[in-house]
Amino acid sequence: MKAKAKPDGAAAPSAVQTHGSPGEWARTRGLLKPLWPLPAGAFAGGFMAAAAIFAEGAARAAAAAAFMAVALACAWAWRKGIRRCESYFKGARGEEMAAAALAAMPGPGHVFHDFRAGPGICIDHLALLPGGAFSIETKYWNGRISVSDGRLLLDGAAPTRDPLAQAVRQAAAAAAKLRAAGWSGDVTPVLCLASDSSPVPDGTMVGGAAVANVSGLAEWLAGRPPVCTQGDLDRAAGILETEK
Repeated sequence: MKAKAKPDGAAAPSAVQTHGSPGEWARTRGLLKPLWPLPAGAFAGGFMAAAAIFAEGAARAAAAAAFMAVALACAWAWRKGIRRCESYFKGARGEEMAAAALAAMPGPGHVFHDFRAGPGICIDHLALLPGGAFSIETKYWNGRISVSDGRLLLDGAAPTRDPLAQAVRQAAAAAAKLRAAGWSGDVTPVLCLASDSSPVPDGTMVGGAAVANVSGLAEWLAGRPPVCTQGDLDRAAGILETEK
């Protein structure tokens, strides 16, 4: 769907316009990244099985032992990969929850799902709204969330990958992409918790990013003071759509 620029005085659409499919990239990675060793293992196992059948003596015994080792490695990779797949698919469900909240917002505005801001940079949601541009990273965590010294903690420990720093980096990449599309404003990094587990009020700045529960995300975004017109939003969205 390509957005068309409208005069600034045109009637605003009843809801934001959405682009892309939420969670698509997470599901693709969830299938490919965790399970990539299995095809290689299957090929190696087939080769070893054939060697065990047709070889003789010590070579047959060695091939049989190698086949068993490959089979055990594949079983381990399958078990570990399935757990990682579940994590990616859970993340995709979180993105869909955030997307549903954003889709219910009144217009004008545009929301891009799985927005590619550069090589290797895929932003869960990029929202262009009257209150500005927002780069939204979504996490679906189980456990107790707390805030300490500008950090977000999960069950009292820092996550392996800092989501706040990730949100800030993605916002910077989105800002560079938007500047090329004629956008002159800033891009606010947002961390959205799909589990509704944030202990701070929606929109609180922590570690350089705004933190919001998914249940309060749309209300907080809609409450930002307007800084741009519908024409600004449509023009920038139209350029981004053309470049996809």
